[in-house]
Amino acid sequence: MINKEVSNIFEAITKNEDLQEGWETYHLIGDTLRQSSRLSMNISSGVDPEIKSQTTILSLAISNMKKLEAKIICIFRVAASLIAIVSWLLVIKFTQAPANNRGGTTKS
Repeated sequence: MINKEVSNIFEAITKNEDLQEGWETYHLIGDTLRQSSRLSMNISSGVDPEIKSQTTILSLAISNMKKLEAKIICIFRVAASLIAIVSWLLVIKFTQAPANNRGGTTKS
């Protein structure tokens, strides 16, 4: 009687996808709690190529962003340098009195 019930349960599981998923989840939880060696699968051979291909794409995008950022910084540095030079020249021009007016006398 018990064998017939067990075989009916297994038959129902094999025919119903929801029951199969529940059965697999039940055993996965059990294996996890027992720290089963079946869980230590080596999936690196399938994952590694994917990671390498995505890293390449991301590193190119980051590399291009860094190049653009470096160009923008260079432009701002040049602009700041030019502003500093022009400002310094203007300060020198307006703080120095003409040589012929230093004595305080003017020619008539």
